[in-house]
Amino acid sequence: MIQSMVQTNLHGLAREAVQVNRGFEMNFPEGITREGDDEAPVLRHGHGEILNGQFDIVDRFTAKTGAVATLFVRKGADLVRVATSLKKENGERAVGTSLTRDQPAYGALLSGKPYIGQATLFGRAFYTSYTPLLAQDGQVLGATFIGLDISAELEALKKEIRSLKVGDTGYYYVLDAAPGKNYGNLIVHPAKEGSNILGARDVAGREFIREMLERKAGEMVYPWMNSELGETVPREKIVVFDTLPETQWLIAGGAYQDEFHGLSGQIARYVLIGGLFLAAILVAFVYWLIRKLFVRPLQDKVIPVFRSLSEGHYDNSIDVMANDEVGQVLQGLQSMQIQQGFNVAESQRIANDNLRIRSALDCVSANLRIADDDGKVLYANKGLLNTLRQIEPELRQQHPNFSIDTFIGSNIGAFYPDPEAALKVFREMQGTRQSEMNIGGRIYNVLTNPIVNERGQRLGTVGNGWTGRRI
Repeated sequence: MIQSMVQTNLHGLAREAVQVNRGFEMNFPEGITREGDDEAPVLRHGHGEILNGQFDIVDRFTAKTGAVATLFVRKGADLVRVATSLKKENGERAVGTSLTRDQPAYGALLSGKPYIGQATLFGRAFYTSYTPLLAQDGQVLGATFIGLDISAELEALKKEIRSLKVGDTGYYYVLDAAPGKNYGNLIVHPAKEGSNILGARDVAGREFIREMLERKAGEMVYPWMNSELGETVPREKIVVFDTLPETQWLIAGGAYQDEFHGLSGQIARYVLIGGLFLAAILVAFVYWLIRKLFVRPLQDKVIPVFRSLSEGHYDNSIDVMANDEVGQVLQGLQSMQIQQGFNVAESQRIANDNLRIRSALDCVSANLRIADDDGKVLYANKGLLNTLRQIEPELRQQHPNFSIDTFIGSNIGAFYPDPEAALKVFREMQGTRQSEMNIGGRIYNVLTNPIVNERGQRLGTVGNGWTGRRI
C-alpha cells in the first residue's frame, strides 16, 4: 500500500514537471543556439539576445509558477548554469555552478535524452524535469530545467509513513538505495532518520541492511534489539521490503515475530481445552477473519485503485460507505482522485486551448498584439513582430530603449507621448478605439479593443492594424 501511495504521487509529479518545463521552453519561441568556444560558451535566443545572465526570464517564470528554472550551457563535459532562479544554501543564486556528474540527469542529458525524477539540489528536495538543447546534427548544446519544490510534500509523506504501525511495536522505514554517498541513509525512520545504517549488524553479526539493499525485494528474519527504543533483549524480527525504481527508495516494514504469534498463542490456550478439532476450526477462522477484514479489502479495493491512479486513470469507482480503517483510506483516495483528475484535465484543456489560439493568431495576416490590464505585452503575432522589426531604427529614434527582442514583456504605454494617460484610456474604454502614431515619417493606424471575460471582468486589450501610410 505504501509503495502504491508513493508511486501515485510520483506519477502525478512527473506529469506536472513535464508540463511546467514545456511552459518554460515557450519563453524561447525562436529557439536557443550556442556560440563561442568551450572556454566561454554563450546561449542566444534565436538571433536575438544572449541568455547568459538573463535572470529576469527565470525569475519571472518562478514568480508565476513557483518552480525554479535554469538554462544550462555545455562547457566541455560539464553543464553549467548560466541563467537560474535556483538558490544555494546561503541564499546566493547558483549561477556558474555545474550539474554534478553523480546526478542521474547528467548522463541522460549528455546522451541527448530528457530526464524526469527526484533530486536534492543545494539541500532542498525537488522533482525535476531536464530537457536537452540539441543542434541540428544532434549535438548537445545545453539544457533547460525546472524543479518543483517537494520539501513540504516529502515531509508530509514521511509523516504519513511514520504514523503507520505493524503489529504492536513494528514500523515502516525507507532507505536510500541509489549508489553514491547517501547509499544506506535512512530517509524515514521513527528513531534514526538521517543516519547511515549500511553497516548495521544484527545480534549474530549479519549485515542485514546491506543484504536487503543488494537483494532489492523480499523478506528476511533476523535477531534484533533496538536499544534506541528502550529494548534490552534481542528478539526474532521479520521484515518485508521492496525497492521503488523511480526514486531508488527501499521501503521496508518490520515487526517482532512474537507479536504476530501472540494472538495465536492466546487462541492455543483455549484450544487445548476444547481439543484439536476445535483448534483447527479456530485457526481456520482467524485466518479467514484476517483475510476478510484486512487482506482482502486491501487487495480488492485499495491496491487496485492505487495501481489505476498510478497509470493515470481518475474515474475509478470507489466504495466509501464503510467507516473502518480501510473505508477511511478509500475516502482519502476518492478525494485525491477527484483533485488529481481535475488538475490534470484542467491543465490539459488550458494547454490545448492556448496552443490552438496561438497557432491561429500566428497565421493571420493582420498585425496583432495582446496586453494585460496594466499594459504589459503578453503576446504579439509574427506579422506585428515583422512590422516592428522593419521600423525598429525609426522607433529607437523616438524610444531609445526600444528593442524588438524585449517587446513581449514591455509596456504598450511606452509607444505614446504620455504612457500613463494612454493606459488610463485603455482601462476605461468600452469599445473600439482608433489611434494614430507618427513613426519615421509614416502614420500608423492602430485599432484597440478591450478584452472582457464571461463574468464582465477586464483582462486587458487587443491591438491590431499597424498599417502605415506616408505623410
